[in-house]
Amino acid sequence: MRVMEQASENSRLTWRLEVVKTFLETCIQEVSLNGRQGSSLKPDSWNKVKVVLQTSHDFIVTQKKMKNHYDYLKEKYQAWLPITKKTGNIYDPATNTIRMSNEEWDEYIKAHPKAKTLRSAPLPFPELCTTLFEGSTATGIHGWSPSCTTPRPGASSVATNIDIDSLDDIEDLLGDKNDGASKDSPSQSSIPIEKKNLGKKRKNASSRLEIDEKMSAALELLINKNNGPDVEECIEKLDKLGWEEPLYSAALSIFCEGDSYTKTWMKLRGVDKLENYVRTMGKKLGIL
Repeated sequence: MRVMEQASENSRLTWRLEVVKTFLETCIQEVSLNGRQGSSLKPDSWNKVKVVLQTSHDFIVTQKKMKNHYDYLKEKYQAWLPITKKTGNIYDPATNTIRMSNEEWDEYIKAHPKAKTLRSAPLPFPELCTTLFEGSTATGIHGWSPSCTTPRPGASSVATNIDIDSLDDIEDLLGDKNDGASKDSPSQSSIPIEKKNLGKKRKNASSRLEIDEKMSAALELLINKNNGPDVEECIEKLDKLGWEEPLYSAALSIFCEGDSYTKTWMKLRGVDKLENYVRTMGKKLGIL
């Protein structure tokens, strides 16, 4: 039995288009009914997808390979989305084709390595991919997604007490992550060094946690109140930072969550604040 499982795991699968379509449709349905686990599906949902594929197409696949194909499609979608927003009618939605010269492809792939697969094969079923990876069909408690305009159930109530009509407060909070909490109080100068350091560590941890909570809540409110710029502009700003993985991919994923996320990105200034924004939102969205 163990040998058969290992052979199934190592065998190469061919994801035919009809199988991919059923896979996407079933994933969308499961997200709508049961929500996500991080940026992926819950274990029970993966089991249901597996049964549907086997019943509908006699397609036998492990959860690991389903998850790998899910991630592959998501990366392909994230590389496809900025192209659709480029000027010059580069993308034709009627035929789902991208019109770029070899030189244009080479230049684009240098900046977006994950777009390499788009050069040889288009994104399958763009509408289904958009629905799944933007989470736009999910509703209710289990269906909350980052693109929703209502607060996530269980989110910190501190958000209701924060006034964020502008980005000034957000930038202050982002800046606070790197300063303030490490300063010693003059009244502690007589405390033994071991106890002093222990107290300072606890105080710093508590302070950072409070700042993270306030910043996360404030960012969410700001995102819900604004509409954002073109994704291409955000990627241009991102490329200038010279970030490596996983921050680069996390930023791209955040851009795909909606226009309001991109507006926050474009208005923030300073590398530290941009990095703190990506790390904070990346953890909140289950990307990092």
